[in-house]
Amino acid sequence: MLKSQSAWYLFARLSGWDGGVVTSGTMAKTASANTAVYNDIITYTVTINDITAVTHMSDTLPASLTYVSGSLSATTGIITDTAAPALQWSGDLVSGTGVTITYAATVNVQTAQSIVNTAAVTAVGYDPLADSAVVIVNGRFVYLPMIMR
Repeated sequence: MLKSQSAWYLFARLSGWDGGVVTSGTMAKTASANTAVYNDIITYTVTINDITAVTHMSDTLPASLTYVSGSLSATTGIITDTAAPALQWSGDLVSGTGVTITYAATVNVQTAQSIVNTAAVTAVGYDPLADSAVVIVNGRFVYLPMIMR
């Protein structure tokens, strides 16, 4: 490091700059079922841990799901479902306690397909996080004959 750069670096560090270090938190998203059929209710759970900052989670449900009004809940923080199917959560996780967010949606398609639902988490000073839960809906079952000798 050059002498002029080291002076700038020292001043920046003394002013509170952390050196641009970005840390990683953890998140996980799960669905209550791996398979579903038309009109089934799927409950999604998002857990966020290892973040000690003001944090935001967003999840826009795909068109093949209908949000169950009033089902959004969290162990801490502020929930917003007024713009459903766009669901929002925000909270101050400074204590590092983590949060669990749950919400439900109804399958509204009758064709066989996989539904991928992704949630995104952001917090200042942390890498952005995203995780998905996949549910196969209206799948077909294949039964093979049993052959005996």
